[in-house]
Amino acid sequence: MNTRSISPSFVFLVSILACLAGCKERTRDEQDKATKKVLQEIGVDPNPMKPGETQVAPGVHESSKLSGDESVPNDKTPDSHMAMETNSATETTRPTRPTNTVDNQNNLKQKWIAAEELPRETWEVQYMGNSPVGFFYRKIDVQKAYGTSNFRQEAESRMRVSIKGKSQEQRIHVMTIERDNGELVTFEGSLEMGSNKQSFKGKVIQDVLQLSGDDNGQPYSVNIEWRKDYRGPFAVDQSMLRRPLKPRETRKLKYFDPILRKIIDGRLEAGDYIMTPTLFGGSKELLEVRNIGIFGESGSQSLLWVDKRGEGFKSYVQANDILSFRTEPIAAQIVASIADLRAIEFVSTPLNGPVDRLTSAPSDLASITFRIRHGSGDPFRMFAGRTGQRIHSPNPTTVEVTVFKYGGELDPFLDKDSATKVDDGTLASSVFVPKDNPQVPKLAAAFIASDKALSPDSTSNTEKANTCRQELQSLRISLKDFDKQLGTISNSLRSQQANCIEHALLFASTCRALGIPARIAMGVKFNRSTEAPAMVFHAWIEIREGARWVPMDSTEDVFPIPLDRIKIRESNFNEANPYLDILKVYRLLPELDIQVMPR
Repeated sequence: MNTRSISPSFVFLVSILACLAGCKERTRDEQDKATKKVLQEIGVDPNPMKPGETQVAPGVHESSKLSGDESVPNDKTPDSHMAMETNSATETTRPTRPTNTVDNQNNLKQKWIAAEELPRETWEVQYMGNSPVGFFYRKIDVQKAYGTSNFRQEAESRMRVSIKGKSQEQRIHVMTIERDNGELVTFEGSLEMGSNKQSFKGKVIQDVLQLSGDDNGQPYSVNIEWRKDYRGPFAVDQSMLRRPLKPRETRKLKYFDPILRKIIDGRLEAGDYIMTPTLFGGSKELLEVRNIGIFGESGSQSLLWVDKRGEGFKSYVQANDILSFRTEPIAAQIVASIADLRAIEFVSTPLNGPVDRLTSAPSDLASITFRIRHGSGDPFRMFAGRTGQRIHSPNPTTVEVTVFKYGGELDPFLDKDSATKVDDGTLASSVFVPKDNPQVPKLAAAFIASDKALSPDSTSNTEKANTCRQELQSLRISLKDFDKQLGTISNSLRSQQANCIEHALLFASTCRALGIPARIAMGVKFNRSTEAPAMVFHAWIEIREGARWVPMDSTEDVFPIPLDRIKIRESNFNEANPYLDILKVYRLLPELDIQVMPR
């Protein structure tokens, strides 16, 4: 498997960076030498700290070092924990001397979270470089079947990663049942990435962990010696929530990695509180913590940022250049959708048949029929069969789409009685169709005022919308390639650039500001600029006029628009995650084989 794709939010998975082969039992001296070598390789000073000495750690402002002989601190001594001294005049905090602690049986007796705080859900968004690549979700709840003293933790990570230039989705799922102090009872999970598929499950019985699973079709079963101070895959988070780290504190812990199938020697090295950018209301004062995991002759390290309660807000793995932020659920889902969209490889679909028909003037044709071969699926769900086009499916893998010129076809579902009934969503203001944005009403009013022939009280929706289209053309907002990400209309107006969906969103916003119902149509359009005939992804709008939906396109300088496009889906773009509708269209495109039918 490719270790560069592992999510830092799954703290135990960082240890997958370790070597998976060539490990054998070693003496204590051999183990100490191997550990020092690993620490040096991952940029950590392996030399023990002398009593009272402090050192600056790479990536952490100041970090204490473990002494050669660690013990549980005496709670009665001032150095047993990092007591914070407060200056009331300046309200700043000053840490005392660094401390070294171990998560052992005495410390692990206490609960790491109270049942009253559950259920609890957290979401993170993940970036590789500047690109969003996925999300991490975790839920903690009381396990009803085992009583209130046990907790159920479930975590899922989805990322889009590039392996040898090919995009692949990585899915990781882990579920654990644990006692309220974090003691592991049972667990199960899976990892899928390309052809790499793993599943695992285990349970702790007295001093033995019984582990079984499947590794790429190879079943395995193994028993692992288990100590009372061992913890499960979420041990790092649990340790920091049970006893929040103090500045310059260093802590050791041991936890199980179900993918490596080994016990990890973990170490947390706290630096100082610093102002750190987050996705929750700007920067926060957070404690910077270096998280080190050692397994055999390999190891890994990451940076974590936590608050005074031990809550994580941010993490970073430099080796993988993966940065994670705590965020709201919808933000994480949008990032995941963008990553999914970027992973779909679609440039254009070759077009066959008499393509010269698509270059004819709109007035010369009443309709054009396309024959489309597609993958398995219900064509009546895959292609829009209302308002402006009709579909016919001669067999399960072929659909014929007939596109009609404006005025030549009524929507049979919009009779005279329903002509005045309009979906409220086509008039609503939303994040991506912000008709209430102060810029939009002013822009729409200026458009209408520019056409002296228009009368706001008597002019049809089509005439007013067409005037907006012409005025948008005069703004000369250049059409850029669809980059699989949406910007706001303010960005489009400021940069004077927009992709096809952003053009449509701006057009729909001005129409809705004038009281004209408008929605976004998405599909494919004939690309006249290519040497070989092809259909490419495109978006335009449809406005409501009586019992019809009239197609218009602000990227075209003609109206009615040419019969050179096939609508796959329409959307009001009022949903919190607009990428879901785009994904439904984009996932279909690589499967299509399109032909223009003769007269």
